[in-house]
Amino acid sequence: MSLDLELSSHRSVEQWLTVFFAPENALDGFRCGGCGTADSSTKSLSIATPPPVLMLHLKRLVVDKKINRQVDFQAESNISPYIGGQGRPLKYELIGVLVHKGDHKRGHYIAFTKRENTWRCHAVMTLASSPWSSETS
Repeated sequence: MSLDLELSSHRSVEQWLTVFFAPENALDGFRCGGCGTADSSTKSLSIATPPPVLMLHLKRLVVDKKINRQVDFQAESNISPYIGGQGRPLKYELIGVLVHKGDHKRGHYIAFTKRENTWRCHAVMTLASSPWSSETS
């Protein structure tokens, strides 16, 4: 499962998850079709079935500008508050991070992977321009 988290003023993955899954107002003044009663409503998201692998994508582009801010994350995340009807703790272990250094047009990707309690750094790819556009550097 992959979750796309919009960049906000929050500085940790845990804060972003809390905001992502927070209930929000959906329709103010909603009228029931049956009885005509006006009321407000809320909507919220939850995960019905926990996936074996959870991937979080932190969106860092805002109108052709990259947000270069540090984001804190823990080695283990408990997502049980976001599982519908789940009472027991459900933890995911961090096993990889992909980082982009550069701006929205060019840069370099670096992957960090954890294997047998050891973190490794891998240079992944350098882009001089977007491979899916006709831009040139």
